[in-house]
Amino acid sequence: MLPITWLDGEELSFQKKLSSQLDQYWGLIKEIDIKDRPAEWDDIKITIKSLNKKIVEIINDEYKGYHSTAFMSLRTLLEDNRPNTYLHIKDSLIFYDLPEMTKTYRIRMFDFDKRKGVTFKDMFHIPFDKRGIVKTERFSMPGYPCLYLGKSAYGCWEEMGQPSVDNCMVSCLENQETIKLIDLRIPTEAAFRDRLKDYLIILPIIISCMVQVKNSTDVFKAEYLIPQLIIEWLIYHNKSEHDKILGVTYTSSAKNNSFGFPPYVFDNYAIPAVMGKKD
Repeated sequence: MLPITWLDGEELSFQKKLSSQLDQYWGLIKEIDIKDRPAEWDDIKITIKSLNKKIVEIINDEYKGYHSTAFMSLRTLLEDNRPNTYLHIKDSLIFYDLPEMTKTYRIRMFDFDKRKGVTFKDMFHIPFDKRGIVKTERFSMPGYPCLYLGKSAYGCWEEMGQPSVDNCMVSCLENQETIKLIDLRIPTEAAFRDRLKDYLIILPIIISCMVQVKNSTDVFKAEYLIPQLIIEWLIYHNKSEHDKILGVTYTSSAKNNSFGFPPYVFDNYAIPAVMGKKD
């Protein structure tokens, strides 16, 4: 199913598109028959169905302009672990520790005749004193800088829309310590089997984060609503919690099989910038 793509000429609104994909996933869930643990499986199914409904409600609230309501709804999903609510997905969240000294990549585009003066500082995220030029991105809001990295330079190139390599400059970065990330990647088969229950519950969130952008020239991109709310919650979480979650790892919605590369080359990392005292 992933990434979710738009058919040529498809007239569905984003709300109906996402709702139909969640319904498709629910249809697959209903076909599964687990005879040895029927009671537990019933609870899982109710949780998935309730989560699908809540995601649609959050999107509808955003369309109505109720951003604070949408954020509080998502915050409740990610923080509330009260039993018997069938919306306690907190314990099903999956995290990934990016090992220290992991090589990651970043691409920026420059006019060919302006590349000579570019330094490594120009390849980092946009600084806070230039936040006025920060546009909306999948996991970041307008005006708030975020560092986007890729597992491979090729994945970054696909994420950029396959630009001319003559205008690309590439940086390789290595993190100096382990970084804790929310894991929203398409799981490998081994990972899926290892945490089957958690992935079954959390997949509606992953689906909601992997809808390709229908109109790339639009200023408002509804496909970014759920990912941006997740990052907003992460920033909110980090202001008071000792257990910092520094970002998100996710599978690029530009994932394709054109060159037969293994899936991990499409792993991305989104790390919101941290404001210092001077900011």
